[in-house]
Amino acid sequence: MNHTVAQTIPKIPIEQALESMSDAFVLLDREFRVSYVNAATERNVGRTAEQLIGRTHWELWPASVGTELERFYRSSMLSAKPGNLQYHYVGDGFDSWLDIHAYPSDFGLAVYYTDITELKRAGDGRERIERAYKAALSNTPDLVYVFDLNHRFI
Repeated sequence: MNHTVAQTIPKIPIEQALESMSDAFVLLDREFRVSYVNAATERNVGRTAEQLIGRTHWELWPASVGTELERFYRSSMLSAKPGNLQYHYVGDGFDSWLDIHAYPSDFGLAVYYTDITELKRAGDGRERIERAYKAALSNTPDLVYVFDLNHRFI
């Protein structure tokens, strides 16, 4: 006789899980009205949930109107296909690079995003240094050798 033992797996309330996320999470309804934000969103945008909920994304962040971000949100909702966008949001007191993930549903759009501004700035700094090295090396008549940290010719 085969006995099956039912395992009890505790379920975490979804709101508790969303509040524990370090990424910002926003629910937008079909009219792009904010219906939920987690604590990370409040910290990221410097506004409380009460200041955000019930207002449209376009009211809260008017600099996004007519941009690639608006097209991304609308396209994701209309096509019912999830998507990802890295977007440089400038305006409304922000100058931030965001890695945005959008998940459409019958309800609207679930959006989570991470502020990647520091990563982008570090990358831009590396690219600037690399361009300077390439320019200097391509314009010198001298022979240049490059070694790694173990003094091996690379």
